[in-house]
Amino acid sequence: CKLLADALGKKRAGRMARSVRNRARALADVRALDVCLEMARKEGAGPWLTGGLKKLRGKSLRAARPAFEAGKRRGLFRHLRRDIAGCGIPEKPAGAARKILKKREKEWDRRRRAALHAPHLGSRWHRLRIAGKKWRYALEESHALGFLPSPEPAKALKKLQSALGAAHDEEVLRGWIRNFARGKGHDRRREARTLVRKSNKRIARSLKTARGMLNGI
Repeated sequence: CKLLADALGKKRAGRMARSVRNRARALADVRALDVCLEMARKEGAGPWLTGGLKKLRGKSLRAARPAFEAGKRRGLFRHLRRDIAGCGIPEKPAGAARKILKKREKEWDRRRRAALHAPHLGSRWHRLRIAGKKWRYALEESHALGFLPSPEPAKALKKLQSALGAAHDEEVLRGWIRNFARGKGHDRRREARTLVRKSNKRIARSLKTARGMLNGI
């Protein structure tokens, strides 16, 4: 939907993309907490962390459920069908695809230079991951529609996305560890410091791997 909105530049396509994106965001917190909970269990974290993450996951899931109720889901698909019918087809779809790819590649290059300029800032690596995901999706969809003979950088972008995604998940978990341990007993704070040190090492490894991959893209 976002690819279509970029190609057509019409309000209906933009509204369609927002409808899907808002529902995806409703599940983003649930997915993040699932990943954090799995990592915490692998590290053998105490119930103060795993229990807290489970409670937060349940709360996020309850908050997301209304957006996926049957009536709203039917309404979403009805709007999608209407909006797709009203968007029309670009006169030169291949030209529209090239325009999108150029835009995504330009954004990727800007984010790459920003991340390499300040490699200590995790937020810049996260933005690079998002830019790489958008470029990869544009490459894959353009190839699927027959506008590209082969989406060459897509495989490399997928591997880079995995490395950066692992680093981001660790950063999210590290934040929850510090949050749950703040102002608590000595034993909990000591366990939290150990978990944070391990998380920092994994983040450093993932970012080192990601920097090595950048030269091949």
